[in-house]
Amino acid sequence: INDLKKNDYDLLINTHRHLSSGILTVLSGARIKVGYQSNPLSFFYQSGINYSINDHRHEISRLHDLIKAFTDDQPAKPKLYVDDFKVDEALEASYICIAPASVWHTKQWPIQNWISWIKNSAKVKIYLLGGPSDFDLNQRIVKALPDYPIVNTAGQMHILSSVYLMQHAVMNYVMDSAPLHMASAVNAPVTALYLSTSPLYGFTPLSSEATIMEPSTSLLCRPCGCHGHAKCPKAHFKCADIVLS
Repeated sequence: INDLKKNDYDLLINTHRHLSSGILTVLSGARIKVGYQSNPLSFFYQSGINYSINDHRHEISRLHDLIKAFTDDQPAKPKLYVDDFKVDEALEASYICIAPASVWHTKQWPIQNWISWIKNSAKVKIYLLGGPSDFDLNQRIVKALPDYPIVNTAGQMHILSSVYLMQHAVMNYVMDSAPLHMASAVNAPVTALYLSTSPLYGFTPLSSEATIMEPSTSLLCRPCGCHGHAKCPKAHFKCADIVLS
């Protein structure tokens, strides 16, 4: 809070709806404070904007609501610049990237499914993406397929080098998680798997070449939340029944 006050901001835009960020906003000393009405301290804002995750709009449109009063009505797509983060090795003409991990178990396609799919479908080199905590999970795929050209990059390179790999891949297979949005930010081809969550929440790929994969059968219990769970609330995890093409 003291650091924020020292900067003497004219305008502070709070994209979060949590009490903690509301406290930072209110005590920041900013002359104009903008945020969502659902923040517990939004009554201190000069401008409070409605937010609904069920309005079937993309999240970039909901975020743009916070600034369109002084910009325009057109949401801008996210963009990353990764040419300075080229990977050291020479890349093959055709390869795919897979980011199999998620913080939430019910947003993560089972590893055995990935192993079976790679055996039956993948014919090119594969880069497994992720952070340091995803290395062991990715390594299970590598160990199960010792004769396949698979490289586990989880935690082994700068995050923007991972995005560089995605940008030049023939396809990126991701969960409803951060790599999905990383692909969008470089307009990389992407296939996104939605298990317990739903594309209707507005966190869908923005790449020009994007495919959304969902469970093959309709489930009354899906979606069971916008963030996912540590385990399936119904204990059957039928939303993992996706036929990946």
